[in-house]
Amino acid sequence: MTCYHGGKQRIGKLIADRIMEYVEIFESQKGGDFQGYLEPFCGMLGVFRHVYERLSSSESRRGPNFSFIASDVNRSLILMWKYLQKGWSPPNKCSRKSYENLRGNGKSSALKGFIGHACSFRCIYFITFDERVKQLEASRRKVMEIAQELKRVSFVHSDFKHWSGVKRFILYLDPPYFLFSNYPNEFNRARKFDYQGFYAWAEKMAENNLVFISEKAILPYTLIEEFKGGEKLYLIS
Repeated sequence: MTCYHGGKQRIGKLIADRIMEYVEIFESQKGGDFQGYLEPFCGMLGVFRHVYERLSSSESRRGPNFSFIASDVNRSLILMWKYLQKGWSPPNKCSRKSYENLRGNGKSSALKGFIGHACSFRCIYFITFDERVKQLEASRRKVMEIAQELKRVSFVHSDFKHWSGVKRFILYLDPPYFLFSNYPNEFNRARKFDYQGFYAWAEKMAENNLVFISEKAILPYTLIEEFKGGEKLYLIS
C-alpha cells in the first residue's frame, strides 16, 4: 500500500542519500549544526524513514535534542502514524461498504488514514475502492514496521505555514504535484493548494534552513538530481 501516486517508496532511499550528501557538505563547509529534520508533507514517509535512519544512527553526532518532525495536512494520516507508534494494529480486511462509510464522512481517524490508502486504486487516497484488494496483511505489517522504527518522531497535523518559525532545520518539501493537486479532504472534496504562496514561503524558509524540494516540474532552483520517472530533487539556495 505504501507505493501510491506521489509516494516515494521506490526512490525514497535515493532521495535521502542525496539529501544527506548535501547536509554533510554544508556542515563541513559552514561548521554549523542543525536543530532538526522536518517534512511538512510527510505522507507515507517514503523519504523520511531513510533520512531518520541516517540522522539517528549511533554513528551520527546529533544528540537526543535533535528534533524529528513529520507533518501533514491530512489529519487521518497523522492519526494513523500516531496510533501505530503506540502499537495499534490496523485491520487485515475491509469491505466496499466499510470503505464507502469512511470516505467523505467528514471525520478523521487512524482507521480512515489506513483504509483510505490501503484499499484504494493504486493506493491514491480514497480515489475509488480497489476490488483486487482482498487481504491487507502485507500493508498493515509494512506500516506497523515503519512506525516502530520511528520512536523519536513527532507526528503533527498542520499546514506547511505552521512551521514558518523554525530555524537551522533540514527541510524536505514534497508538495502535491503541480499537475495533480486534487487530493481529497475529509469530505472527499479536492483540496486547493496555493502554489504561489507555497514557493514564496519555501524561499523565505531557505534563508535560515537547508531546504530541499521534490517536483516533476522544472523549477528555478539548483537541480541536484533527476530520478527515473521524472522526479527531480532541488536545493533552494
